[in-house]
Amino acid sequence: MIAEWKKFLKSRVVLPHNPKLKNDQLGVTLLELMAGMLILSLAISGIVTLLIEPLNALEDGRELVLLQREIRGGYEKMQKDFAQVIKPSIFQEVKFHGDQRSIMFHSYGIGGLPVEIRYVIEAGTLLRIEADSEKMRILSGENLRLDYFNAERNQWVSYWDSDFNDSLPQLVRLTLDSVALTFPIYSGRVLTLK
Repeated sequence: MIAEWKKFLKSRVVLPHNPKLKNDQLGVTLLELMAGMLILSLAISGIVTLLIEPLNALEDGRELVLLQREIRGGYEKMQKDFAQVIKPSIFQEVKFHGDQRSIMFHSYGIGGLPVEIRYVIEAGTLLRIEADSEKMRILSGENLRLDYFNAERNQWVSYWDSDFNDSLPQLVRLTLDSVALTFPIYSGRVLTLK
């Protein structure tokens, strides 16, 4: 059996006769044919890989553009809301409460009337909730967190409550993964940063 196998591997496929070739040069052995097919398959797989990589890069680029649009749109919406925050007052039911997972404040709505606005982090998504409105998805990401800048102490704090502090934080920081977006709170006062 082994002898027959060796004989089969050394046998040659006979090509049409060419008078310039000697008898030992006629045909191709099975081993040579298999080696040629292996080289051809490696070359084809390399070409296919070179064609697929640009398509993957294009898809990654599209995802990055969508993420940038989402962050920019969310940032602009939050910036507009924080630019119109109403300062808490003991005469009104206007409050400002915030922790690392949510924030509630009043802003000027249609006709200049106070409107309660909430930003809530639920399951890795920052949602905007305006009184009597549906939830609006602002952006998504891992490790979302809110912090507040206390200008009197010159430090970031993780909690703000206007019931105990009759002022507003100077800044609100939204941390998304390793990116921090900072929003100034104006409320009719001049913003000064040190």
